[in-house]
Formats: sequence, structure tokens, C-alpha cells
Amino acid sequence: GGEPQLKHQPKLQEYADILGFQANWRPAEYVSWHKEIHKLRTEMKDKYDALIILHWNRTTFTKNARMACNDAGQKPCITCHYQGFTNLRETMQECLRQLLARL
Repeated sequence: GGEPQLKHQPKLQEYADILGFQANWRPAEYVSWHKEIHKLRTEMKDKYDALIILHWNRTTFTKNARMACNDAGQKPCITCHYQGFTNLRETMQECLRQLLARL
């Protein structure tokens, strides 16, 4: 997410701790987004089960992030229309539903 959203990073971590999942909040990368995509491609294959992208990201990044999820085995990749933590929590719940449907 972008810098204005970073204030919710502690809430995300608290929510993750309570529900027992790992979360990694990364600031949006507007300049060298291709470096982040390269890193994300590797991590989607080896580390992550799903990806939530805040809608503040560039379209180019979002498109390539979705491709990284697809290439890693059609892993869930959801865009959150972020207006506060409630939106993020609802998106995480949808992500969990998609993950459970894969079992």
C-alpha cells in the first residue's frame, strides 16, 4: 500500500497474530516496480499462499502481480478497494474463503 495506509500496518499485524496467519505489508513501489515483481514472483512460488493488493498500486504492477499469482499455481490475488482497515479485513475474509475453497 501507499504511505497514507501505513498507519494500518500495526492493525494488520495484530489481526494476523489473532487469527494465526503471516502477513507482510509492503509499501507501493512506483519507480522500480519491476524489481518488486521479480521478488514477488519468487515469493509467490515459495512463501505466500495468496496476495492482497491495495488499489493504490499502479495498474502495471497489479497486472504483473496477478500474473505472478497465476504462474505460482492460480493462487488467490485480490484487489482491495482500501478506504480503511474494515475494507482490508473484509478482503482478507474473502481471501480466506478462496484459500479454503482450494482445499
